[in-house]
Amino acid sequence: MLEFCELDLLKDEGWDEAVAGCDYVQHIASPYLQVIPMTMICVNQL
Repeated sequence: MLEFCELDLLKDEGWDEAVAGCDYVQHIASPYLQVIPMTMICVNQL
């Protein structure tokens, strides 16, 4: 069975319940920057 859950990465609430009984957990969370740091612009020549 496949189940999707949406939780707030900045809060501890809900994680224990979300993974209870799971054999595997895969998350697709990644940081999202609204401002590009100058070092990233220079390194990647943006």
